[in-house]
Amino acid sequence: MENDGAKAPVFVVSANLLGLARWLRFLGFSTEIRTDPGKITVFLREHPEAIFLSAGKKQFEHVDTSQSYLLHSNFIEDQLQELNSAFEIFRRMNLLSRCSLCNVPIEPVSKADIKQQVPERVWQSFDQFWRCSRCRRIYWEGGHIERLKEKLRRLGVPVG
Repeated sequence: MENDGAKAPVFVVSANLLGLARWLRFLGFSTEIRTDPGKITVFLREHPEAIFLSAGKKQFEHVDTSQSYLLHSNFIEDQLQELNSAFEIFRRMNLLSRCSLCNVPIEPVSKADIKQQVPERVWQSFDQFWRCSRCRRIYWEGGHIERLKEKLRRLGVPVG
């Protein structure tokens, strides 16, 4: 699902929200993970468009609250709904457009260029591939993508 052109938020999360970070990356949002409050503050200063997400009030003591959002739930489904209410993330998502490991946008790559990097049956079965420019991981729309989309639907995310 493509976004409607509205500028997507950039998120920075603390280590206690690793699960949410992964799901936000699946939805196409740049999501940085930081553990040190000082580094979070520096990141926010350098990226005024970024929003710090926290599930704990204690972390807010060290971070500029004008760039912060306190999540009220510990459950991914509720957290995604909260973020949608606050930032309209479902309208702004660009599903499966980032590397879930590196947080870098993935780029189309020609089938011929990745022949040696994927199993033969995958290369024979699919025509479209994408690659992370940082970790070089290859992506394709196999059965795992349909399972991921189904999980997103169960989490209340409107995916096609």
